Amino acid sequence: ITQILAAAGDASPIDTLMPLVHADLRRLARAQRRQMESGETLSTTALVNEAYLKLRRANYPGLEGRAHFFSLVARAMRQILIDHARSRLADQRRMREVQRELDARPFENATELARLLEVDSALDELEKHQPRLAQVVLYRYFAGHSPQETAELLDVHVRTVTRDWHKARAWLLMALDRPAEIPDA
Repeated sequence: ITQILAAAGDASPIDTLMPLVHADLRRLARAQRRQMESGETLSTTALVNEAYLKLRRANYPGLEGRAHFFSLVARAMRQILIDHARSRLADQRRMREVQRELDARPFENATELARLLEVDSALDELEKHQPRLAQVVLYRYFAGHSPQETAELLDVHVRTVTRDWHKARAWLLMALDRPAEIPDA
């Protein structure tokens, strides 16, 4: 990956990289989807394809290496999932209004989508104060990386990732004021 990025120079290497890392991206997308609710409609393939299209449209010249590339992919997947959650939540709100009119039962799983949006908002705030902690959450929670993979991407020791994960998790739990809602991955 690093060699392809170095050879690309100012050109966008996304088209060259995507076939090489497709299996890794599918694994990340599956891990990400496991974080979502059981009725999630965004498939693994759709998440990978949307991330590819998002990166291709953004046309990132001058990628700095493997970690930078996977950081962009994780961020793209996060944004796609957040946009999807917002869309689903808006649809569910509209459905609730219709259902109230029809005196039907309320739509389920809106709380899960709302929780994801709260986590995203809290993560944005954490990123302002502690960017590396936010990166650890991005890799671990949103991209589904293991502590070892996260350490490799951030070029730090696994113990540092573990400490950062605990700090970030505690910060997010306090910011959300909801104990134990962020899984201890």
